[in-house]
Amino acid sequence: MARGSEHRRAGARPARARLQRIVGDEHSASKWLNSENRRINGRPVDLIRQTEGLVRVVHYLDASRGLV
Repeated sequence: MARGSEHRRAGARPARARLQRIVGDEHSASKWLNSENRRINGRPVDLIRQTEGLVRVVHYLDASRGLV
């Protein structure tokens, strides 16, 4: 496995943990990750593959957590 892939996967873990805290369960988290999201301009599962997209998703989740 490429070193960059390992770093992105490790970076995605905090985003997934934040998401589970917000939505409450694995099924809801998976549904959200695979759904188109207009606010972040894409499907989170696709966005988190790139550093810029991962940052966008994490910022979105942090902002959402403030609203809960």
